[in-house]
Amino acid sequence: MNLLKTSFLSGIATIIKILSGLIVNKVISIMIGPSGLAIIGNFQNLLSILTTLGTGAINSGVTKYTAEYYNDHQKRKELIGTAFVVTIVCSLLTGIIFCFVGGEVFHQIFKTSDYDFIIFVLAGTLVFNSVNLLILSILNGYKQIKIYILANIVGSIASLILTTVFTFFFKIVGALLSLVLVPSFVLIFTLYISWKYKVEVNTIFSIAFNKKILKNLLQYSLMAITSILAVSIVQILIRTYLSNKISIDAAGYWQAITKISDIYLMVVTMALSTYYLPRLSEINNNRELREELIKGYKLIIPITMLSSGLIFIFKDFIINILFSSEFRPMRELFLYQLVGDNFKILSWLLGYIMLAKSMTKLYIITEIGFGLVYYLLTIIFVHYMGMTGATLSFAISYIIYFLLMIYIFRKILFLKSNQLPID
Repeated sequence: MNLLKTSFLSGIATIIKILSGLIVNKVISIMIGPSGLAIIGNFQNLLSILTTLGTGAINSGVTKYTAEYYNDHQKRKELIGTAFVVTIVCSLLTGIIFCFVGGEVFHQIFKTSDYDFIIFVLAGTLVFNSVNLLILSILNGYKQIKIYILANIVGSIASLILTTVFTFFFKIVGALLSLVLVPSFVLIFTLYISWKYKVEVNTIFSIAFNKKILKNLLQYSLMAITSILAVSIVQILIRTYLSNKISIDAAGYWQAITKISDIYLMVVTMALSTYYLPRLSEINNNRELREELIKGYKLIIPITMLSSGLIFIFKDFIINILFSSEFRPMRELFLYQLVGDNFKILSWLLGYIMLAKSMTKLYIITEIGFGLVYYLLTIIFVHYMGMTGATLSFAISYIIYFLLMIYIFRKILFLKSNQLPID
């Protein structure tokens, strides 16, 4: 399946997810307002950290090696069996530990004990979420894009129904609870659809453990944990800083503009994860990799630029549709955020090479470096510019990151040699 077809199928899933997001955002905005949206943003970051730890952060590695071992049944069986063991052990350990430390974590982030019961629900369902993500990673590696995207569509619909109903009846507690429960419902569908289409995921229960494969997967574990910690912790720190420096509503406006970026960039990021990672993993020479990058830029960048341009023009309309009149102060955040989004995608097309080629040390250094630069610039710019400084720091950070990616991969981009200097 090529990039264009993958982008088309991803687009269908994204449209459904956007439509679901429109309704969910509207319900949340009306029921709990900007301050509630900030709380939900912090909870989503915490959930991302726990999910990553619960999966052992190996899913990108599972996708890569499933694609790489596609024609080797024994290696593929050992890979999937090893991944299953890691997933079960990590999810159970993470859930147990979180039962003991979750109360303090919740208090530090939310400054209240009103949500403490969610700790045990989250810990109890973490294993189901982790197994679901593992199966989706296997499907991605098999290039079963239709099934992979169908599972994402089901997740969007389940999220829409649960979040709308729970938020309507239980307000912010319901919104938080729905985020925890959705993945468990999706697991049931993922298992069913995999069985129906006879996709070979039954080897997940083979327990064919292999230490060498475990070592390879742990390289991706380090990268994924670093990435999620850098992103999630920095976002929590930024919301906290905005809440303390300006107001919790300002943190909610920043969360809202971040949500808009996430929604319209889904078609790009989904295409990158479903097509680019397996594709880049297969490439073994410089020329072919360079051609794939050029193809990606030609297709994806015009889409991103057009989308961001339209969003800027219709920003007032989007605020009214997605949120409510309470969110009108966020209109000043659009320009710098959208500029940053374009440089983010420019950077990610190159950054995926580090994942595909297991460039662990470089990936960790650049992720931590980006997080530090982003947070420090946010403190500086918010101090002098107010709320707008948070999005200006986002744009400048990704411009710096993009220039760094060009410098790192200049041999691939500018040299004619076919030898791949990074594997």
